[in-house]
Amino acid sequence: MSRFLSLIPLTLLLTGCPPGGGEDYFRLDVGNTWEYFLVDGGVEGEYWTLSMLDADENEESGRGDVFFQMLRTVPDALGPGVPADYPQRRFNVALEEDTTGSVAMPIGWTYRWLPDAQKEGDRGEYFVKSPGSASDWSDGWSYEVGDAGSDFDFEVETYRSSEARQTSFGTYTDLVIVERTTEITSYSTGTELVQTTTSVETWAAGVGLIHFSILGADGVTTEAVLRTTNAADSPGT
Repeated sequence: MSRFLSLIPLTLLLTGCPPGGGEDYFRLDVGNTWEYFLVDGGVEGEYWTLSMLDADENEESGRGDVFFQMLRTVPDALGPGVPADYPQRRFNVALEEDTTGSVAMPIGWTYRWLPDAQKEGDRGEYFVKSPGSASDWSDGWSYEVGDAGSDFDFEVETYRSSEARQTSFGTYTDLVIVERTTEITSYSTGTELVQTTTSVETWAAGVGLIHFSILGADGVTTEAVLRTTNAADSPGT
């Protein structure tokens, strides 16, 4: 589950309309990887890696087409010179196609969130992958998942931005920004406990995720910027 706070100035945003150009902002091809360095939060030398793997590589579920996995690597966590990897975000992705034209085109992706083996909540998130081919662009979602002990409320908003975002890998101006707010209300202790986390992801056309920031329910902020990827050529502008 993401925990982000936006540190991005969201000027020049176009809301409620699709980005143009038919670009792939998410680059969800199996084998693509991205590495990020932390500019806020974490420990010295820590870095995060996002990988797109085959859906069957998810030991918990082989459904869908792609396994999205974000790993946090902490140096010396297991001893001097021995790093440890901590999964931060993992889910399977089902790719969608636009079949309104003469040729089916990949346009988006959705995923499902599994609280446990018995209960299943459909997040219903739909992200436009090639917006130029999409006939039903949507810029927001909300959904709820609950059980006897807690309720999960999710809000997702997307925007387009043309403001330059600089990274170590390149500078990009054709962006889709995804903001998520997650509110977890727990009743298991006999009292109502509400924890809210906020996240912001910046996806660049033809590159993928280039920047993210997280504000946890504990008030701790983490922010990371793209260092390198095999999903695009460098430098990018």
